[in-house]
Amino acid sequence: MLLFFAIVAHLVSAVHLGPPIIVEYVYFEVLEPYEIGYVYRCLPAKNFGSYLMTKYDAVALVPTDPVDSCSSLRNRYSIAGSVALATRGGCSFMSKAIVAEQHGAVAIIIADNDEDNESYWIDMIGDETERDVTIPAMFLLGTDGREIKRALKNNHMSEALISIPINMTNNPRLFLRETPWTLR
Repeated sequence: MLLFFAIVAHLVSAVHLGPPIIVEYVYFEVLEPYEIGYVYRCLPAKNFGSYLMTKYDAVALVPTDPVDSCSSLRNRYSIAGSVALATRGGCSFMSKAIVAEQHGAVAIIIADNDEDNESYWIDMIGDETERDVTIPAMFLLGTDGREIKRALKNNHMSEALISIPINMTNNPRLFLRETPWTLR
């Protein structure tokens, strides 16, 4: 019974003058650096990008340079074949995803620019242009983004190693490995 409530607690239900809409999170696990080896959750973009259809058992999570991913990336060679980690602000979510895709990223995770945000989820929507992006785009809480970047800096690392997506349904022990600094 407790497992049922844990799974239900990880689905968001919102009523929009009609039946509830259930939004599922995408979960990933940091494999390196070990000190932040927790399970994180992201909220997929609402109306742009693709679904994460490929499982990456070990892929680099690379912070973009510049951090907002609004212009050409100085670390474009590190981004290619990796999951880009950008920060909210400076341009639209769609623009960030397009820049990451142009530089060869397999997906983009956009962390909130409020690094103290531990509970407020932002619905990422397109910017009403005719542009399109084919890589998955996901939103990450600011506290999670802050801790990942802090650990990379403290360990003199340019990237983290992650597994994405991970299946929380078939492995309920992973709920116990969620980040300790984020309210659930």
